[in-house]
Amino acid sequence: MIEIFIILTLVTFVILLVRNSSRTYILFGGLLLIYYLFGLIDTKTMLVNFVNTSLIKLVLLIIVSVVVQRTVMMNGLSDLLIKKPLKKSIFNLTAVVSLMSAFLNNTAVVAAMIAPVKKNRFHPPSKLLIPLSYSAIFGGTMTLIGTSTNLIVNGFVRSAGLKPIGLFDFAYVGIPLSIAGILLLIIFSDKLLAKRDSSALSYLVEASVLSGSKLIGNSIEKNGLKNLNGISVEAVIRDGKRHDMPGNNETIKAGDIIIFSCNKDNLASFSFIDGITIFGKKNRYLSNSAIAEVVVSRFSDLIGKAIENVDFETAFDASMVAFKRGTETISGTIGKIKIKKGDSFLISADAESSKRQNLKKNFYIISDTDNSKILNRKKSYIALSLFFAAIISAALNLIPLIKGLLIVLTVFILLKFITFEEIKRNIPLELIIIIGSALGISDVMVNFGVAQMAARFMQPVFSEWGVMGGFVGVYLFTLLLTELITNNAAAALAFPIALQTANLYGANPYPFIFAVIYAASGSFIFPHGYQTNLMVASAGGYKISDFIKIGIPVSIVYSIIVIFLVPIFFPFR
Repeated sequence: MIEIFIILTLVTFVILLVRNSSRTYILFGGLLLIYYLFGLIDTKTMLVNFVNTSLIKLVLLIIVSVVVQRTVMMNGLSDLLIKKPLKKSIFNLTAVVSLMSAFLNNTAVVAAMIAPVKKNRFHPPSKLLIPLSYSAIFGGTMTLIGTSTNLIVNGFVRSAGLKPIGLFDFAYVGIPLSIAGILLLIIFSDKLLAKRDSSALSYLVEASVLSGSKLIGNSIEKNGLKNLNGISVEAVIRDGKRHDMPGNNETIKAGDIIIFSCNKDNLASFSFIDGITIFGKKNRYLSNSAIAEVVVSRFSDLIGKAIENVDFETAFDASMVAFKRGTETISGTIGKIKIKKGDSFLISADAESSKRQNLKKNFYIISDTDNSKILNRKKSYIALSLFFAAIISAALNLIPLIKGLLIVLTVFILLKFITFEEIKRNIPLELIIIIGSALGISDVMVNFGVAQMAARFMQPVFSEWGVMGGFVGVYLFTLLLTELITNNAAAALAFPIALQTANLYGANPYPFIFAVIYAASGSFIFPHGYQTNLMVASAGGYKISDFIKIGIPVSIVYSIIVIFLVPIFFPFR
């Protein structure tokens, strides 16, 4: 009876994850709470999971990475990497990004690189942004700290009483994966990487004409709106009717709503237009230099809401300035549009606002014009040296990684590279809830035999190939989950099943564990399967077919390498 209850709750949990019915941390925390209230997990076990060693490492890495992102080296990479030959640019970009992602949060690396890649002088951004995302995924497979998934699974390993995975144990398979993936991107860059017209990626700005405006009674051309420093009139909405691509002789009237197209760098041009308001906030953004480009995350509370019903001032201490949805044509007023994951906004937001964390919960912050926090060259060398000293010391077993990161963070605080307020804002509370809850859910699945039942269910499907079949089954099951839900959620659900599958075959559990690790990070086919894919999907104006076209061959090669190499470096017996 208890087993049936657990299975039903897990099935419901997965369905809600697939449908994005609620934010991931709420679903994980809610499921753990249900198990706790029904007595399926005791208080001590539940609380211990939230102070797991791997979880502490992850939190420290995320905070320390904030400083590393501010180094002058991180902010000047684009000009060094992107050259005139496309294949050379892809090689430079993917090689460096994969190496960076092996040690830094891959979401942060991609966020830092999107704006410079979009501004490059030589190639359409769409030729480089998918390689940017994929190479960050490749890099995350090379070390323990390359992605949160690796640390989460290592937490499961510790919880199961097994020997923790070493910092560079991932590299045996991760390095070949990265090399093969980068070569594939280079070889097929001409045929499989989409070429999208960057001119179709403009933001849309909705402006209302006020009574008394000097625009009233004059034509678009006479008002100087024909092409004002990179902005142009896309439509005029009058009396509820939209007139697309109005002629230059179109006369502006009081109460008109004008839809402009522009990019981030052209916003200052609106200061020359008399008597307009933008989304009801009269040119607030012109007095605030912190214009942030953001993408709606998969778990945003804003999804499904009309733009006009979102109070950006109250929720984020910010003003919305512009909107973009890939290359999709928008009809009607922008305010009526219902927000989807992957939508892009330009917002005016105070970098020091107390609601900055709320902004990060709903959006991936792609670029921010506030450069006041970038470290000078001397401080950048100090920050990078300390960070890599901690990594190398851990690799050589001189100082445990947690201790090394704590020392580095202390020095960063003393040198004023980061403040306590910034530390507080960057503590990933939602990720802590997900990981701690996932460990508890895994305990319940194992302790009540549900993981064993799932393993026995899978065994006949692959029984013809013996232990290798079980290994492949675990890999494919996790790969499917990560495309449907999220990488961390896929790892959390697949790990106990992988462990019990190994037990059924009397095999070494580590190849099955690594099958979960690599499969959970192997999301290449759909833009919404992995956070970095979603980030570049909007920035590059990609269609889903663009990801499928290059993602399928990448996923196939990736899977072949994992299935072939993991049993070699981590034998079944």
